[in-house]
Amino acid sequence: RLRLLYSGRISKKKGFKNFIDVLLKLAKLFPGMIFRIKLIGWYGNKKDEVECEDYLSGLPSNISIERTGRLGFREYLNAINDSDIFTDFREISLETNLCLPIKLFYFIALGRPVIHSDLVAVRKYFSSGNFGFLTDPGDTENIVNIISRYINDNELYKEHCTNARIISEENILKNKFQIMQGRC
Repeated sequence: RLRLLYSGRISKKKGFKNFIDVLLKLAKLFPGMIFRIKLIGWYGNKKDEVECEDYLSGLPSNISIERTGRLGFREYLNAINDSDIFTDFREISLETNLCLPIKLFYFIALGRPVIHSDLVAVRKYFSSGNFGFLTDPGDTENIVNIISRYINDNELYKEHCTNARIISEENILKNKFQIMQGRC
């Protein structure tokens, strides 16, 4: 089984269709695998709801969806902690390209691989250690290949989990040290 997560605003622009496209290809490629999906989010408007509910209609039987609305910080971390791979396939635009999503830090701190849209703001953190992949969010084949590598290569998966934790711990220590220096 593979546990994946979609969190945040549920809309095509924020990558929901890209996420569903990847799931559909994975379900077809691995018909004997169960895909457990946590959907933690909300619709921004009625158009998003109608469009995204359509994406969810007719999912194969090996994909199950667990839905949750907005959660408090601690509840969110508890809810996402059992995900195997963290993903974010938001469309690349001027706005998203320059924004660093805070949830990226939660993903890294939980010590799981991350597959993320190749955003300028995110590259800095990916260049500091190998804990996942940056990708074109619409390149379904590439994303499916990356996830397939994790499924088929346990050592790669473990290495990226370990690297994510190391990066997180180094950043926490560095930030604490910088805060302490500012107080002296």
